[in-house]
Amino acid sequence: IQNIESQLQQIVSKIKAYVSPSALNSYVMPVLQEASPLSPTPISIRRAVIYVTQDTAYVVYVGGPTGQHFPVFPGQSISIDICDASQIYLRSENYSYVRVLLEQTSQPTCN
Repeated sequence: IQNIESQLQQIVSKIKAYVSPSALNSYVMPVLQEASPLSPTPISIRRAVIYVTQDTAYVVYVGGPTGQHFPVFPGQSISIDICDASQIYLRSENYSYVRVLLEQTSQPTCN
């Protein structure tokens, strides 16, 4: 029983780390024709919210390292539940800006 209790406490701890952000990180990011990640280094997150500013004239495309084909139009946002900010890539047809909000976690949530 003690072994099972210990295992359950570890599981609950991992769930808490995933569902409770330890910090919010907000920044403005330029987006170019060449795809670039939200973060150049791994950052443990629960969610990323990407808002394409209304004054941007171009569509921003979101995806992974091998392709960015999901369009986000100026004035729109997208929320992505993912465990690492460096796995989200953005590109645009021309110089654009996005606002990024990351819900960071204190422990790695990727398995």
